[in-house]
Amino acid sequence: MTSVAKNCITSLYTIFYKKTYFYMRTLYIFLIASMCMLSCSKDETNELIGDWQLVEVQSPQMMLNGRIELVSKDFRSENIMYSFISNNTLRVTGASHFAYEPGTYSYELIDSHATFKTSKGVIIENTDWVLGYREGLMVLDKSYVDGPQLLFEKKQ
Repeated sequence: MTSVAKNCITSLYTIFYKKTYFYMRTLYIFLIASMCMLSCSKDETNELIGDWQLVEVQSPQMMLNGRIELVSKDFRSENIMYSFISNNTLRVTGASHFAYEPGTYSYELIDSHATFKTSKGVIIENTDWVLGYREGLMVLDKSYVDGPQLLFEKKQ
């Protein structure tokens, strides 16, 4: 074998080895970073579990001028409680209101809402809600079908 051929083979081996090492190292770093991000995610189920007081309901309503406006009603004085229990049971207590009467219901937390694939959701007795959190409140939202938004405050 000629020295030119040896040098060519040696160069190709060195280039291939260095590229493979670079790609393997990059893949390894990516896998470690991915595992760290996944292990740091919040457990939405544990965040939902507990007692939540209904503080406000926001509903879209048609006004006389033909415009749809968001109308809010404060429910703090009604003392309506939604207790999400870890066995997928929801217990509603307090005064009657239009969403759920006092009683016991089943619920299921879903990773991806049917309408909004990026949003979490909760299904309560076959009714699906977009689940969100804002300004320290939990929001059960059906505004995507002109339904209400239920705003809750967590009780300790």
